Amino acid sequence: MKYFFHFFLIFCLNRALCDNENWPLGAKQAGMGFTGVTFIDSWNSSHNQAALAFHNFPSMGLFSEQRFLIKEMSLHAFTFVIPTKGSGTFAIDGTYFGYTKYNETNIGLAYGIALSNNFSIGAKISYHNTHFEEVYGNTGNVVADLSLFTRQFERLYLGTHIYNLTRSKLAIYNDERIPTIIYFGIGYKMTERLFSTIELEKNVELKPIYKFGFDYNLFKNLNIRIGANTSPNFITFGLGYKINKIRADISFSYHQILGFSPHVGFIYNFKTEYTSTIESSSLSK
Repeated sequence: MKYFFHFFLIFCLNRALCDNENWPLGAKQAGMGFTGVTFIDSWNSSHNQAALAFHNFPSMGLFSEQRFLIKEMSLHAFTFVIPTKGSGTFAIDGTYFGYTKYNETNIGLAYGIALSNNFSIGAKISYHNTHFEEVYGNTGNVVADLSLFTRQFERLYLGTHIYNLTRSKLAIYNDERIPTIIYFGIGYKMTERLFSTIELEKNVELKPIYKFGFDYNLFKNLNIRIGANTSPNFITFGLGYKINKIRADISFSYHQILGFSPHVGFIYNFKTEYTSTIESSSLSK
């Protein structure tokens, strides 16, 4: 069983399930097919830094997932969003993935600023450390991101995010690099209760991934979510419940061969209500 697990983990590593990717953070995002560039959420620090510009109040988030119910493939993350008066919004986030022999840690500083009522830009600088006991030891890299966010016609939202503009190297041998990934998404508020989104994710060295997600406000404080994405193929679903300043989310993703992955997250807003028109339109309450 021990040898089988090591073989399985190496297989996952080689299939880019653990390859210094831009982790899709947030249980809400996981429930919506791992989308995230078209709506405003505390995890914009990872998905779309430009959308941070439309956060009115400070917030913090915690997130944890266990890929395919394997302890050694667990991911843990935090984010802290800090708006300013007239000078944009900052965010700090961090992640830890893996176990003793192989792990990836990341700490990042993100920033978003609105250039008009409907358009914003954002950027992020992160430090990644990869520990691979049998191969690299420890290697660190600086990664830069750039993002755009806009709202059109009150119901239509567009987001773009470029991860790893710097094409940072992971190792000199074989010119191994951290992936550069481009995201483009369209979100549409179909009704007052239903928000839908579709995204394209393109690793510059791999085939594109298509993502779909829906968020439906079933009751005042309860949302249900479904989604899917391709290559690899996942089906996702989840629930979100908001009470006062706290939102709790739980989601599950399913791969037909590797099985289920649970995703759990909490967001604490330092004020009870949001006042941003964009946020109230795209962020489920």
